[in-house]
Amino acid sequence: MMIKMKQIFCVLLILFTISVHAKETLSFSYQANGGGLHLMNAHMNLNVSKSVFVAESSAQTKGLLGVLLDAQTIFKSNGKIENNQFVDLSSSIEALSKNKHKKRQLNFENKPDFVDYQTALFQMMFLPFPQDKIFKVYDGKREMLIHFTYQGDKTLNKIRDLSYEGKADYYSVTIEVISGKKNGWFFNRMNNKQETPLKLFFAKIQDDQPYKALVRASFDTALFGEIIVDMNHYSGELLHD
Repeated sequence: MMIKMKQIFCVLLILFTISVHAKETLSFSYQANGGGLHLMNAHMNLNVSKSVFVAESSAQTKGLLGVLLDAQTIFKSNGKIENNQFVDLSSSIEALSKNKHKKRQLNFENKPDFVDYQTALFQMMFLPFPQDKIFKVYDGKREMLIHFTYQGDKTLNKIRDLSYEGKADYYSVTIEVISGKKNGWFFNRMNNKQETPLKLFFAKIQDDQPYKALVRASFDTALFGEIIVDMNHYSGELLHD
């Protein structure tokens, strides 16, 4: 049971996180639920101008999962924007639990074509139009190809009072490990291209925005059934050079 809880936690972390409340920073909050349980809270904030970006992410287990696995992860990224592409200069992943504190620094100096998880997400948010995308992603332990496949638009119904309701761009996502640690339930599951478990939904919160927010994500699991990560708060404006 504990091993599966850790796997679910990893899934939710990859489904995105961020927290640092700064003036004029894009700020998103999420709640993850599965099997009728409140599993995690996450926040996503992005400080972005025309040429640079800075982000800090955090996720915290809640409810029963928080009791069984009290854990938090902080994910930091900063980089530059060239030709409408987000380029990582430095990233770090910090994991905190009751008895452990681990921090991993990601070095992209010799990986010029790679980005981290959340930078790939930012690039999806700022696409000029819906389209299939493949990102080379590095997490410090493995190199991956993450495939975002556009499945058309879909109308989302409101789940909670503050959740998004309306049309959204629907993507299925698969992850292919090309180098490094390949074993593990999550990555085996994500490599199933015939029955992909991860689905992401992007939408404009306001019509005049130059980006689309991640408004919902879902992941199919054996333990909790479908886990839904739902945006329940948004604020902020883009910075300008």
